[in-house]
Amino acid sequence: MSYQAYEKSIDYQVNLTNYGLAAPVLINKAELVLLNASKKPVATKEITDVAHLQSLQVLPIEWQVDKALVKKAKYLAFKFTGYSNTGNRLANNIAFAKGYNYLLTLK
Repeated sequence: MSYQAYEKSIDYQVNLTNYGLAAPVLINKAELVLLNASKKPVATKEITDVAHLQSLQVLPIEWQVDKALVKKAKYLAFKFTGYSNTGNRLANNIAFAKGYNYLLTLK
């Protein structure tokens, strides 16, 4: 993951890599989410092509966010929702709580 700050926006680049044996199945939704200090969504970006992510492939995700929204946020997280509507944990050693995989603390 990386980001670049500009005058009015911040561009986030997240590379999602599938280390599993097949493309993910039973996916309802995948999204990047900016959460405030109370862990409520401030902004979201839906990721539509994650279901086609084959084994060992990388899906680059780019998200340009207005700085006014980023100022309201405390965390950048990834939510990977199954059809049971619960968030799934990614196979990484990162914080996970209430369906969110925490990628970055902003403040």
